[in-house]
Amino acid sequence: MSDRKDLRTSLTENLRAAVSPTTVLVGLLATIIAVIGGPFGTFEAMEVPQRTLFWAVIIAVSVLVGYTVRALAMTLVGQNRPLVFDAVAVALMTLIFAPTVWLISQGFQDATGVQVPPIKLIYLYVFVVSLGVFGLRRLIPGVETHRYPFLDDEQGGFPATGAEADVQEAEPRLMRRLSPSLKGPILRLSGQDHHVEIITENGRETLRLRLSDAIDEMEPVEGFCTHRSHWVARSAVVRAERENAQKLWLVLSNGDRVPVSRKYRPNVEEAGFLD
Repeated sequence: MSDRKDLRTSLTENLRAAVSPTTVLVGLLATIIAVIGGPFGTFEAMEVPQRTLFWAVIIAVSVLVGYTVRALAMTLVGQNRPLVFDAVAVALMTLIFAPTVWLISQGFQDATGVQVPPIKLIYLYVFVVSLGVFGLRRLIPGVETHRYPFLDDEQGGFPATGAEADVQEAEPRLMRRLSPSLKGPILRLSGQDHHVEIITENGRETLRLRLSDAIDEMEPVEGFCTHRSHWVARSAVVRAERENAQKLWLVLSNGDRVPVSRKYRPNVEEAGFLD
């Protein structure tokens, strides 16, 4: 089943992550480390002010390009195939970011006289660093939704134990499709055409997926349909509200109001939210 997202949704999601406090903090730390360490010959070639400006620009641009590339990969191949996803992302990052680094370096060469490495060497640097970054993201828990097949528990990886295993068992499969920043209890699903909007306690995300398939992936979470286009988690329902004799709504813990159609009203009654 394809989990590819449309480009607009992917860009919005990734650019939001690019300016998140965590990403900004990591970028600042990476800049400090680069200024102190002076990799790729920048320590000998540049003074501290020049080196600070150079690496601040390089790392800021790399973050923006990296998350843009991730959005493109999500649109082209989806996230269910991590090896293919990372291969596409690394290739795009190398093709796009290496010339960008060369142009930025040329600007610094004109201003400071610092010698710019050959473009072939820059391509190699970007490829190796991109390969390491995208690979490392798979190893850090909670950063990516899918791990490499050879890292899965069934493939000989380290199995989850204790409370961690209990959480994994109770977590619906649909949760694995969500961006790390949005992961949390899923409150409701809303379907439109071939897309599903997933609303969690931490926000909402739209995936290219049929509503019926999304509901199947919500097991073992208890919930029910209130409308042909809406499904709610039972634990998220606060109360039922009648607008009039014909219109009925369910109010959820996040304040959302979900319509209840006549066809699905028995589901609401069975769940105990109607007298």
